[in-house]
Amino acid sequence: MNIFIDKETNMFFGDEAKNRLETTNDKIFLNDIDGIIKVDEKRWKEAQYFERKIWIECIKDGYDDRNQEHMICFNNYDYLNSIDEKVDIIELGCGPFTNLRLILNKIRNVNTVELLDPLIMDYFHHHKNCTYKDGKLNGYNIHVISSSIEHYDFTKKYDIVVMVNVLEHCFDIDLIFKKIKDILKPNGIFIFGDSCIKDEIIQDLPNFLFDSGHPIRISNKKLEYYLEDYDRLLFNEYYDLHDQNWRIDKYYILKLK
Repeated sequence: MNIFIDKETNMFFGDEAKNRLETTNDKIFLNDIDGIIKVDEKRWKEAQYFERKIWIECIKDGYDDRNQEHMICFNNYDYLNSIDEKVDIIELGCGPFTNLRLILNKIRNVNTVELLDPLIMDYFHHHKNCTYKDGKLNGYNIHVISSSIEHYDFTKKYDIVVMVNVLEHCFDIDLIFKKIKDILKPNGIFIFGDSCIKDEIIQDLPNFLFDSGHPIRISNKKLEYYLEDYDRLLFNEYYDLHDQNWRIDKYYILKLK
């Protein structure tokens, strides 16, 4: 089925979507092997406009962004119970609610907590259920960073980096994975979950799907390439049974080699 989602969050299907796809699509950014792993600033800003509209206008009473669902896919983050040392932790692309609010319950000793998101101040000031509105998360003082991952000049390293359901909103995936390796301490833990596209579908995807809020579409093969420098401490994989079965949802707890 053809699907077209515009920046105002309107959805179109079938022939109406097909007609729109003829003039508006992401084919210009497509690499036939890797998928769409880099877009220009204009396309990224459109996606950020969409994301802000979703959470500030459309789901302004929401209180969860699949965070509970993700926790189950990470086996409830039970692996983290084994960490004894005091940790510095950051969540990249935290959204208004964060996955950290669930992760912090599993960690015995926390030193610093940081949250990064390009829309973080919008969530902080304009979403009534934002979980860090009082400058704290689970009782911990937090440092908030209003920036994309790509634009931010990190000045410290972390024991744990969390990035869940974020890549599709970004604009330069090569740069993101480089930065993650740079900011992890030796033997640092990377909690990572996201969607990738089946390799046999990646070339055709822009022909039947345009999603204004999610420009990045990474192939399964390319995603696995980015993770070659990590040991898998946990890996769960789920095949989407909808959307023509083109998506794979993957959940990893990784340790930098």
